[in-house]
Amino acid sequence: MSEEKKNERVVVIQNSTHKNGSHMTMAGYGRGVKNFKWWILGISLACGILGYLGAAFVINPNRESMTTNIEYSLALNSDENGKPVTYLDGTSYKYSDIISEDNIRGVLAQSDENGNAIWRYNYEDLMNKNAFTIAPKQYSVTNEETTTMVDSDTQFIITTTPAAFGGDDNARNFLRALVKYEIERAKSAIGSYSFDYYLPSNQTTFQTLEFSTMVEQLGNQFKYLSSAYGKMMSKFSGSFVVDGKKISDYYRDFTANYTESQFASLSGRLLNDKLVNISSETEAEAKVNEYANLKASYEKDFKEILPELNTNRSLLASLTAISQPTENISEQINELTTSIESLQKKKQKMILELENIGYSVTETDTAITVKELTSADEGYEDTYLYKLRNHTPEWIASCVTFKTDLCVLYASLDTDTDSASRIYRTAYQTGNYNTIIVSEANMGTLTGHISNMLVAGVGIVGGYVVSSFIFAEIYINKDAKKKEETAE
Repeated sequence: MSEEKKNERVVVIQNSTHKNGSHMTMAGYGRGVKNFKWWILGISLACGILGYLGAAFVINPNRESMTTNIEYSLALNSDENGKPVTYLDGTSYKYSDIISEDNIRGVLAQSDENGNAIWRYNYEDLMNKNAFTIAPKQYSVTNEETTTMVDSDTQFIITTTPAAFGGDDNARNFLRALVKYEIERAKSAIGSYSFDYYLPSNQTTFQTLEFSTMVEQLGNQFKYLSSAYGKMMSKFSGSFVVDGKKISDYYRDFTANYTESQFASLSGRLLNDKLVNISSETEAEAKVNEYANLKASYEKDFKEILPELNTNRSLLASLTAISQPTENISEQINELTTSIESLQKKKQKMILELENIGYSVTETDTAITVKELTSADEGYEDTYLYKLRNHTPEWIASCVTFKTDLCVLYASLDTDTDSASRIYRTAYQTGNYNTIIVSEANMGTLTGHISNMLVAGVGIVGGYVVSSFIFAEIYINKDAKKKEETAE
């Protein structure tokens, strides 16, 4: 072939390539799509499926979260700063309890009526996937010209990760079960609550106590119930009706049964007559031995307390003499001060108890000596030990009568305590005072979710557009090459 012929062929190829690249027509595109329609359809469907699966298992799990607003309206005991610290039954209260391990495991352990497990999740897996978080809802407080955000003590936001449960419906259902579980727990705390703060649980136990303890408990219980009614009327109002009767009327009936002087007179009788919880001569002798054993026990305790007190005082003096104490030394000073105060109170309480019985107590820095008073000592005949050793039938009868009076008063206060407790529980479980209020409208609000079908549709359209143009280009280039070979 001549050199001129070769050059001519090169020119034809260049023109052909340039011509193909600049003549993508609708007709050519249509023929290309028609020719490769099954390939294009398959790729489009594959892209749609990939889009759906990607949204369901990759995009949404990493984007989705579910929030729930929950509001507590609980009967709680508060600390000195007004912060709730325990339920009324004394169990610890923390707002995060609703998503605590105990609660989550409690829900996971639930079963249906046939005994089959309701939930198929594992606690450790849920925690690894950060299934739940909770935080107080914040509100603004304006003080003069400054506005600050403050955490609420009663309103909280729970955030759930749907991916941990395999989907938002499962997450929402589990969260509902968790909230219900906490509601029942809180209701149980209310339902088991009683105002019997100072009284023993039964009269049998009450009857075994020292008279001084019995009188103290009865007086304290009366004051506690009076205060409890005041709190109830402040919380619910005196006109709040429980079982057809106003709380203020219940309180009026309660105060009609007791007077301050009634409890004061009990202390007076006990002090003046030196009455002891016995009912026979045999019990009088046993009581003397009981007091002797108590004396021996306290003497042993004194021998341990005094050296510890002296050691702590010496250490405290050394530490407080340091001109520039470190943080660690300051902590030790606080601990020693607290320990000394506690030991002093314990020691003084034991001394007063022994002196009240009829012992003389002599105290030095190194020793405490305890002796029973004798006839030579002032006040000897005005002690419990003297009354016990020289008991008369009349004195024993007075002891029995006094015990009977205390038990009658216990029964009355115990009945009124049950009544006040029932009123309080009922009031808290009525109307707007339910134990927990849950904002059902915001139960499991899903955010960050993208429709799986929408992503699948975008995948199908995207797959179709891209694949159709690619196959149309292939078809046009292929058709142009055939024409070139034919022309050649």
